[in-house]
Amino acid sequence: MFDTLRVRFALTHTLPILLLMPLLSLVLLYLLQTQYFLNNLADELSAEAAIIASLTRDDRPLWQEPAVARAFVHGLPEQMSMRVMLIDHNGRLLAGSSPEGRLTGEPVEVPVVNDALQGDSAWEIRFSVALRERVVEVAVPVFNDNGELTGVVYLAQGVTAIQSRLTLISWVVVIAFTIGLVAALMLALFLARSLGMPLVRLTEAVGRARFDAPASPVPVVGPREIRELATKFNESMEQLRAVTVTRRRLLAGIVHEMSRPLGGISAAAQFMSKNKAPDPAVVTELATEMVEQVAQMQRQIDDLALLARSGEGEIELHVRPTDLHALCEEECRRIRPKVDQMGIQLICELAEDTPTLTADPGRVEQIVANLLSNAVKFTPAGGQINVRLAPQYQNDTLAGAMLSVTDTGPGIDPAEQEHIFEFFYRSPMQGPLREGMGIGLAVARQLALAHGGFLDVYSRPGAGATFILRLPLAAPTLASTAQPDTP
Repeated sequence: MFDTLRVRFALTHTLPILLLMPLLSLVLLYLLQTQYFLNNLADELSAEAAIIASLTRDDRPLWQEPAVARAFVHGLPEQMSMRVMLIDHNGRLLAGSSPEGRLTGEPVEVPVVNDALQGDSAWEIRFSVALRERVVEVAVPVFNDNGELTGVVYLAQGVTAIQSRLTLISWVVVIAFTIGLVAALMLALFLARSLGMPLVRLTEAVGRARFDAPASPVPVVGPREIRELATKFNESMEQLRAVTVTRRRLLAGIVHEMSRPLGGISAAAQFMSKNKAPDPAVVTELATEMVEQVAQMQRQIDDLALLARSGEGEIELHVRPTDLHALCEEECRRIRPKVDQMGIQLICELAEDTPTLTADPGRVEQIVANLLSNAVKFTPAGGQINVRLAPQYQNDTLAGAMLSVTDTGPGIDPAEQEHIFEFFYRSPMQGPLREGMGIGLAVARQLALAHGGFLDVYSRPGAGATFILRLPLAAPTLASTAQPDTP
């Protein structure tokens, strides 16, 4: 029962009230009794005593003869519920309305009377043995016209009436406390529910989460922390779903890309197995095609291998002197039959003075092959692909080499240009066929960064695209794939 957040939250709101309210109620009742009711009663008795003193100050016989004093006391209004005593200037009883067993002429040893005999009005609260209750006592000195002390007026009243009023107030406090406790409990339960329900919905969403289909987002409601948690959960679910979709898309792309060269190899193998004496020229052509298809598959496998290691942030390069001119010339030769068949003009302008780089030739070949493959994919029949290779200088100093691949395809929207270097991104310009696995350009940029270079694109819609690869003279053997601030 107490292991739920809702119950614990409700208890944290009600327990302080449950503990503090009784204590506060006791303090309130104590203050009412001591600081309000008793003070008021003492003030009332003091006022009554002062009136009696003013009425009797000039009555000399009253303060000298007990019979006159008794007559005065008995003549007081019956509505006066307090006890009255008249005491002479020597502190002896003259008369009283309800003496506590005291006889006329007996000394009255009461602290407030002693104070009054000294000329000071006084009051106190004490327990009366005769009345068996606490009483408020007031003593006021009486002076004649000459300023001489003639006696003391003593008034006393029990606090029973006050106790009855305090009892009524106590019930009011108890009722108010009960109402406050119930209201606090209801408010705590409401707040606990408002806090707990978003967490319950989040838990239910986690339980029914599926990464292969869009899920209903968790409502972003509740306190700020709960809203942030729900937002992060929705974002995480969307990212996981995107990863799942990407994985399926990658698998579909692998199947599609691998099936084509495998189909060509299978067809060539079947032809040669069925023909006992095939034409040597045909066999040579088929063998060349099979080698080309295997090379294409190897490049795709290399891309996938790099993708698998891309999360580690570093790529190990096997660097050695690399003739970039010869490498690009070979790639142009390799792809030329395909572009000729597609009706695409391929122009390769490769500067002879391109420096030899210290690089990983296999990885550089992978970059160039991916750039040419991308250009072929987006260039329509009758279009043109320009490949230019030249030395790169910085402050008149040879710094490396620059390769540009320009096509006459549909171009790339500026908002899309940075996304094309993301893994699995498919350009809308690609059309419904969606060829490739969506990793070629991303792999090319990763490898360019690993060599200490950079790969960028310049394009606008309808005007084709130019990819520019910059490579330094020497690449590190273990390189980071983090993108630099400036290319």
